[in-house]
Amino acid sequence: MSTVGPMTKAIRWSAWTETPRQLIRQVREPLEAVPGHPEREDYEYERAGTCNVFVACEPLAGWRIAKVTEYKRRQDWALFLQDIAEAWSGAERITLVMDNLNTHSAASLYETFICPGRPRR
Repeated sequence: MSTVGPMTKAIRWSAWTETPRQLIRQVREPLEAVPGHPEREDYEYERAGTCNVFVACEPLAGWRIAKVTEYKRRQDWALFLQDIAEAWSGAERITLVMDNLNTHSAASLYETFICPGRPRR
């Protein structure tokens, strides 16, 4: 089993995840709580769209950052990565622990920051 070495201000690491979420809206107002009965909500709801939640954390430091976006696109991932880099601007190196989703690539960074208007083939 490997362990994470000591963290310094120069070297930071972060666990990373992203998840889609369904947004829902209540159809009826909940009934307020009264003595002896908790607040009551109806099970019926309306779908109000979807969103994507990016989360990065540094568990050993007790730090986290979250960002909600309308979609989960390559550019959204790259911009969230930029948010992490700005939060740790003094770090010599940032190590990310993340899954192998197809949007997590150097091409995403290139498309977003170097050639943002270039049409794809």
